[in-house]
Amino acid sequence: MERKMFELIPTRRGWCLDGGDRRGHWFADRDLAIAAAERSAEMRHRLSQRPTGVRVQVEDEWVLLARYG
Repeated sequence: MERKMFELIPTRRGWCLDGGDRRGHWFADRDLAIAAAERSAEMRHRLSQRPTGVRVQVEDEWVLLARYG
């Protein structure tokens, strides 16, 4: 089963959370963005029982921060 990824993408003034089906949740603080992404991924996993994860874009690479399921 494919893992649903929540991605944090750096912007000029903060971080954008891309949940795949909707993009645009913006955060000025990186730690708040990570916390929101982790909550979203965990909740999606609990509700759907499908694997989810959180990753952050660092320059040209993706770094996996969390996995659920």
